[in-house]
Amino acid sequence: MGNTGFRNTLLGTLSAVMLVTGCASGGGEMKDEWLARVPQEQMSGVESARAGERQALDDVNRAEVAKGDAERALEVAKSQRDSAKSSLKADETSLEAATAQGQAPGITSSTNALETGKLKSQAVDAQVVWREKDLAAAEANIDLRREQVKVAEAQRKLAQYQALRNTNDVRVKDYSENDFREALKDAQEDAAEVQEKVSKLQAEAGDAKSEFDRLNGASAQ
Repeated sequence: MGNTGFRNTLLGTLSAVMLVTGCASGGGEMKDEWLARVPQEQMSGVESARAGERQALDDVNRAEVAKGDAERALEVAKSQRDSAKSSLKADETSLEAATAQGQAPGITSSTNALETGKLKSQAVDAQVVWREKDLAAAEANIDLRREQVKVAEAQRKLAQYQALRNTNDVRVKDYSENDFREALKDAQEDAAEVQEKVSKLQAEAGDAKSEFDRLNGASAQ
């Protein structure tokens, strides 16, 4: 049992190394320390790609924060919807009471309050719809940012390979630039597909917000 645990730990470590350094067909692992022999003046492509990868990872964190904001905004909208429904019910009760008493001023006042309450209820309902769509867009945006990390990672691996190849490092002689470019192309296509989904969801959220703004403005008059 002890050997099994050690073997699982070792396999997990090796998997992590493979994810960080990457590999290409026939080349095995391409290790970061190999780049130590690349002259600094030939590292600009690698450094740029590394910066892009760091930015992509930071964008994932930002997208996750934005999702949390969207979740909280939805909860607030739902709470406001519940309050509006309670207020609308109270307005309906007031109108029933005024009607039962046959008092014209009270009936008029209660009727106006009820109509205003209905408009507010419609507005907060629309706000919930907007916030739901906004959350869906935020969740999809996290997926997009993660796909963009894969793109940045593929760009970094390609840059590392090119830097090593350009210095005639024999350790990358079995690597193929086409493999790196193909991996990059695949990652870009996946990201483009998710981007299309995100754009659609964001457009839907924008339309829902416009509807909320329209109804909210009407209820405020």
